[in-house]
Amino acid sequence: SIWHLSKCFDTPQVKSSWAVAPTYLQVVDTLIPAFSDVLQSVFNWEEGTDHKIVRSGRPVINLLRTGQEIQFRSAQHADRLVGPTISHLFGTEPGLWPDVAFEKSFARVRHEKGSCQKLFEGTPEGLGNKWEQLANVPEGVDEAENRRRITLHTADNPFVSATYFSNLCKIYGHDPAKLEAYTKGTFTSFTKGTAYWNYADRHPHVTL
Repeated sequence: SIWHLSKCFDTPQVKSSWAVAPTYLQVVDTLIPAFSDVLQSVFNWEEGTDHKIVRSGRPVINLLRTGQEIQFRSAQHADRLVGPTISHLFGTEPGLWPDVAFEKSFARVRHEKGSCQKLFEGTPEGLGNKWEQLANVPEGVDEAENRRRITLHTADNPFVSATYFSNLCKIYGHDPAKLEAYTKGTFTSFTKGTAYWNYADRHPHVTL
């Protein structure tokens, strides 16, 4: 949210940008609260005076000081990712996006006076999907491709409790690949090599 808002303030001449989540519910429950908190706690912008939030219908944040609009979109409705020319794009949990959502949203980031940058954050969700193809690259800066990857470990996050981390380990303890992906940010295969990798035979054998 800080990155996205900073890009808005750096290019006040560009009036539209997008923040995209996998679903509309995540837009309302996660993205908008995060942006609202950052506007107030980091930039000291008061809701109603400096910015206006529309949470229903077509969710947007109007930056009243600059005349800009942050539009919140759902990747679940990729067919609606059309229309405006935007300056920059922020996406959360892209591992849960359909591939077409990347294509549609990337095509909108094209404003000649904007930064034309994209930032994504989220956990790896297996191999072979669009998110893995984009982000499963070496750590650090790749000047040739004009991109940077940063990997963070869940245990090092000061904003989550120790209970959250221990619960995560309990939930995925039976699945080392997912546990590593969700705690260490490593792209791993979620395929077990068989359709019934956790099958347990509980039926008596019958001899004919």
